[in-house]
Amino acid sequence: MKKFCLLLTAYCLLFSLLPSACSLSSVQDKRILLGTTVEIKAVGQDREELQRKINLAFAEIDRLEKIFDFHNPKSELSRLNKDAAQQSVGVSEDLFFVIKKAVEFSELTDGAFDPTINSPNKEASYKDIGLNEKKRTIFFSREGLKIDLGGCAKGYIVDQVAKGLRESGVSSFLINAGGDIIASGREWKIGIQHPQGRNKILRVLKLRNKAIATSGNYLRKHIINPQSKQVAEDNILSSTIISNSCLKSDILATAVFVLGKDKGLRLIEGLKDAEGTIVVKQEERIETIFSSGFNGGKDEKK
Repeated sequence: MKKFCLLLTAYCLLFSLLPSACSLSSVQDKRILLGTTVEIKAVGQDREELQRKINLAFAEIDRLEKIFDFHNPKSELSRLNKDAAQQSVGVSEDLFFVIKKAVEFSELTDGAFDPTINSPNKEASYKDIGLNEKKRTIFFSREGLKIDLGGCAKGYIVDQVAKGLRESGVSSFLINAGGDIIASGREWKIGIQHPQGRNKILRVLKLRNKAIATSGNYLRKHIINPQSKQVAEDNILSSTIISNSCLKSDILATAVFVLGKDKGLRLIEGLKDAEGTIVVKQEERIETIFSSGFNGGKDEKK
């Protein structure tokens, strides 16, 4: 699954600053992590202190990436995939939490999201993952099952980095990890890339203390329906979810794309902390559909 990189036109709305804000500094830094460009922008009083805290945030991303990397044979996830069909495997809090959430959302979406999609055994599913929360162990009840957290680990990592920044005293910041975004503190502008044009903006949103993620087939089809094991077939071009958790937005954006317009919209409407927009192609016309509580932004000229 590939995420749109939400075209980041995010910046702090200066007119919303308090009178004392003239002394505030802004620090922006980016690194190549998680297989993409991760950018963090923070606002505060002391530039050096902000940079130090941003450096710590990048170090935390690097630590967590080593847990969840499906392609790294030395990652904790790879070790779990290797051994869990033979015996229960004890795992870290981070890995257990994300797998537990992945299973919960798989159940919620009736398998439209499934972290076992890349298993060698195509009969495997999230239902074959056994979780023992008390012992914090995981067991696979089917041989050939492998968990791939590419559809949610990045969202979790962004959530954790945001939590760390807040706990360190940084309240106003924006994190963009290849389209998985958290906007915190003051109001930020986020431009959503048009699904049919790399340099076109579909819609500009104003976000504060929210997470956003977008899924879509950009340039080539590549999002797989876990149930059919085929490319997700629908006229959806992209789905964007806003919620209080980047992990949730990450998973739901994929699930809505797989479910299709009608089922996807029903899923969003049934959740308290989630709103979304679905872009569909109707013959030669592009249509944008919003959930009932969606409130933010304006359309840009096509």
